[in-house]
Amino acid sequence: AKSHALLLAEAEDPQGQHARSLLRTPEGYTLTAMTSLEIARRILEEDAARPGFHTPGGLFGPDFILEFDGCERRDLE
Repeated sequence: AKSHALLLAEAEDPQGQHARSLLRTPEGYTLTAMTSLEIARRILEEDAARPGFHTPGGLFGPDFILEFDGCERRDLE
């Protein structure tokens, strides 16, 4: 079996609403290689570059990570 990572994310807004999701991904080195190459491709080919600091989700949307093989999200709340 291929190794993987499990990430649990929890968020709460100022009104007290909660959200929880579980994300399963390939192990970290593999995921970093896959996502870094795709980010570079998009910036070079699609002119997606913007000045300043951005997260991948900020540039490409919250479901960007789900475009990669082995990445699954399960919303818990």
